[in-house]
Amino acid sequence: ILTELSSWKETQLENLPDKMKGHLSDRDSLYEVVVKRGKASCKGYLALPLRYPYTPPFLTIELVGAKTDVNNVRAMEEELNVHLEDLVAERPNYLLTKVIARLCLCFDIYLEGMGIEPQIKFFLNKFRGPTNLLPFVYNPQRQLFEHR
Repeated sequence: ILTELSSWKETQLENLPDKMKGHLSDRDSLYEVVVKRGKASCKGYLALPLRYPYTPPFLTIELVGAKTDVNNVRAMEEELNVHLEDLVAERPNYLLTKVIARLCLCFDIYLEGMGIEPQIKFFLNKFRGPTNLLPFVYNPQRQLFEHR
């Protein structure tokens, strides 16, 4: 992973994007998370529920300093919010840490796949389908990233 966490700070409800507001409760802790690689960065807005880790965190992202492909941003958000079973399958501990690590990983794949910060060959088949989705799922047997 070449992307790194550059900032983590508490934020207020009025600073959140509209698409996130329907997923919140009054008791959630709200954070702004920024990860960077080179000149590109990804800003995430994270809602940490009061019942965490029994209720997983919810994260929305927006790209800064990089061209935005809406379909792949949605696919990254899906990896971070829907496909959590991979993160808790072996050990459910440290879910928040694993979500942030997955954010860094997805951002690396995005930058590589879109040709913004190419450095390492992560995958054989770059895009899939009419929406040109990148492969965000790691296959340890093949040591490559694949599509879901």
